[in-house]
Amino acid sequence: MTNHAEPSDDKRLRKEDRLLTKKQFDVVFANRRVVRDDRLSIFNAPNDLEHSRLGLVVSKKVGNAVRRNRVKRLMREAFRLNKEKWPLGFDFVVLPAPAYEDNSLAKVESRMIQLLSKLPRKAPHLKNRGEKGQESAIKEDPKDG
Repeated sequence: MTNHAEPSDDKRLRKEDRLLTKKQFDVVFANRRVVRDDRLSIFNAPNDLEHSRLGLVVSKKVGNAVRRNRVKRLMREAFRLNKEKWPLGFDFVVLPAPAYEDNSLAKVESRMIQLLSKLPRKAPHLKNRGEKGQESAIKEDPKDG
């Protein structure tokens, strides 16, 4: 058998890479930090771990079950293929708008990466570990004021 790959080289999306419980989602939503564009919102909160986790919330307004499942598959795949580009130490909940229309993996990846550029590279609890990443402010949701 082969040795396990280093976590940074591992492209699998494991159970520990996902948000699974209502409590985990509630923590992210309660943090009230979000980056968004016209079709996608990415809520985030530090998670006290050394890796990031993904949760998806796709409303029935996005389409029928087939459409919603396709959107979720594309978003999970975009996260899986680009794990190293996501900031470390955060939980993310991705919420597409009802008008979400990106049907290709390339479009989903580019939209998510563009939004991620607005986030810091590491959570506060990981600032002193490893290389220092580029810093930028996390935008507060202006509707929550």
